[in-house]
Amino acid sequence: ARLAYGAGVSGLILRTDDGGQHWRPFGERTDNPQGLHLNAIGAVDGVPYIAGEQGLLLRWNAEQQRFVALQIPYAGSLFGVIGLGDELLVYGLRGHILRSADGGASWSTLDSGLQSSITAAAWDGARRIHLFSQAGHVLRLLPQGRSLEVLPQSVMVPIAGADFAADDSLVLVGNRGARSQRLP
Repeated sequence: ARLAYGAGVSGLILRTDDGGQHWRPFGERTDNPQGLHLNAIGAVDGVPYIAGEQGLLLRWNAEQQRFVALQIPYAGSLFGVIGLGDELLVYGLRGHILRSADGGASWSTLDSGLQSSITAAAWDGARRIHLFSQAGHVLRLLPQGRSLEVLPQSVMVPIAGADFAADDSLVLVGNRGARSQRLP
């Protein structure tokens, strides 16, 4: 893919159309007049989303050629977005997880039961969503997408990033390095 975005503090957003050879500012095409921090970029069915602080959630609008803000019922920091089709999950500070079944038009809250921030999410080989906390929790979204189960962990270490390998083992990254494990 030759098109890519980079985002960061104080609303910084850059775009490349040539695979990273040249980057240009893209803030003028982003609904973020306060210059809030942009914490993560993720794609759902090829559509880019940006999660930021103070409940900022942006979605690429191809017709307008800009990132437009979605209204969500949470004003805290968001650390990511994951989904498929019209099913979206956004997650962030103090265990907050919001779910939309209609592409972001309406939202409900999922109770994570956690006070620690949700910092990462990943799909496993069975197309189940898993969420991970900075305290080391691993949660799995149950079928129907309305509740979560906490999976037991023998070691609780901070998780900053997670993904599933080709053999469906879980690879976790945090301030103590990287490790691999199997989930029940």
